[in-house]
Amino acid sequence: MAEPLPMPNETWSDRDLTRPARAFRAVMLLREIARAVCSLAAPLSLWVLLQPIAADLSGTTMFLLWLSGSIGLYLISYLGITYSSLSMRPLLAAFFLLLVAGPTAYVLIPYVWQTKEALSYAIVFGSMAALALPFLRAWWLTWRLTPAERLMARPCPPLHSIAELYREMFSVWPGLKRSRLRALIADALTYAASMSLLLGNTVLAVLAFLVIAFMPLFMQTHGIGEVLMQLLALLILLGFTGLIQSLLRRTARWFSRASYAEQVERDPRQPILFLRSFQDDQVHLPERGLLWRWIRALLAPGMRGRRLDHFLVESFSRYGPALALGNPGEKQLPFGAARVYCTHDTWKDQVAEIANRANYVVLVADSTPGVEWEIWHFLTPAWREKTLFIVAPKSKDLREAPTLAAAIAAEGVPENGPPMIACYWDQQHRLHVLRADVPRSPEAFIVAMQTFFRERQPMD
Repeated sequence: MAEPLPMPNETWSDRDLTRPARAFRAVMLLREIARAVCSLAAPLSLWVLLQPIAADLSGTTMFLLWLSGSIGLYLISYLGITYSSLSMRPLLAAFFLLLVAGPTAYVLIPYVWQTKEALSYAIVFGSMAALALPFLRAWWLTWRLTPAERLMARPCPPLHSIAELYREMFSVWPGLKRSRLRALIADALTYAASMSLLLGNTVLAVLAFLVIAFMPLFMQTHGIGEVLMQLLALLILLGFTGLIQSLLRRTARWFSRASYAEQVERDPRQPILFLRSFQDDQVHLPERGLLWRWIRALLAPGMRGRRLDHFLVESFSRYGPALALGNPGEKQLPFGAARVYCTHDTWKDQVAEIANRANYVVLVADSTPGVEWEIWHFLTPAWREKTLFIVAPKSKDLREAPTLAAAIAAEGVPENGPPMIACYWDQQHRLHVLRADVPRSPEAFIVAMQTFFRERQPMD
């Protein structure tokens, strides 16, 4: 294997991912909030809209019409909110939320206003004010982005056709090649997870409506303690609904696991080689932000933190299958990049074999001997231009890996500035340095990978 050539001081660029990462995070948070609110508002709004014709319908007909209409209205809002997050247009999500929740608000606000109850005012109008804050924040952060920053922050390339929109919205993991049986089961479980959240929230919507409607009566007959207990019961039911959703999603991931041989046989595209220390293999990226952690705890209590190879499979499989060396001590095949298992004497040859075929390499840099060997060899001209060097989750700066720090310094990059989260060399041998004030944020990792993948193979 050739040794790295001396690298002269070439032109380099310095990019700050802080604003794109924060905008991406705000839009993703807004998407989860809007979906949850629409799942609560859809059945209530349909009930309001059906009241003028309720007297002319039988009970069974009324129920079926209400249920089918609620699901249809939620699906419309789901598509609109999903598209708004894919295109980084938070105001579009606000439009669909108003479309779904408008009839409920039209009835609820005058009713609460007439009750003259301070607690009812606080719950309803306080909730509306709190709901407006994520929309305003997402709009402000996306509005400040430059065109280049917006391109880095977008969860997918710009959509130019209905087929592309369909692929992004309805493909659970775009581009991931699986056997038909595994794909069918995994996708069915994933959609069942969304439906369980919808049905659970439909029940919650009815109960919440009854609690709010009878709140003045409860306050007079039972006091505030009874009302608080009912609200606590609703939160527990919401958590239980999220737990069911999470279990279904985790089962879907289990069915989507693939061995190296199966992945190569099924997917003829050039692979994505994922390299990391085995110590970082199952390390989850830390969640930043108290509000985001609370929402995940309510809506998905069984889903633990996310990992880099999860991102590669679920967000970047459109570029190729993700492959990685497997830890020989693994008792079962984990979800994530497809594993290839080899001995201590052959792993270097296996890395070289996959790297020669790969179109992308994502290397999680640290100072362990094995990773230092990988960094040294992937700085050679043959592999350097296809490699994204990204900081390890346990580290704060990419230059904590000595070999990579020396290569970056040789390009003339100063040591000051925000933490360096990633770097790569393009096909013109130009170094691109990616920095972020929040280097351990999962969104910073995602934006860094989006920047690298889209520049190496433009799809925009």
